[in-house]
Amino acid sequence: RMKSPTPTLPHTKNKKKKGPARDTSKFANQTAFRSAERRYKQRTPPPNYEDVIDFTNLEANTQQNKQRILPVTVSTLPWKVYQLKGLPGLTFICKPFEPVVEKEMIRLALSEYTKRPNISNLDAHWDLDSHGNGIWDIYQ
Repeated sequence: RMKSPTPTLPHTKNKKKKGPARDTSKFANQTAFRSAERRYKQRTPPPNYEDVIDFTNLEANTQQNKQRILPVTVSTLPWKVYQLKGLPGLTFICKPFEPVVEKEMIRLALSEYTKRPNISNLDAHWDLDSHGNGIWDIYQ
């Protein structure tokens, strides 16, 4: 007589055991962006945000990060503009557009800039017809 297999309860099925954090240095696409993305998306242990710079609330930054932030004065613009010591060329502009302008830019990005002759990564996933319709036209 054969023994019946031990029943598996639904709540115990396919449960992953928590072990040490994965070694992300062995990923095939280990670019600087992907490395940072993996570091901040990890759940165990929770990511440490101390090295993240908050330009919208300067006082929330660590003392070390506060020393890296350089305010830039642009006389013709009302925006808050910052640069970072050690990263020449990187300029951060806090909230450069009013909400109405942001919405219009989003609309244009979806309705106009996806049309031919512009080439985008959407071309690989969507069959945008030769009449120049963009993804916005397909959605509507």
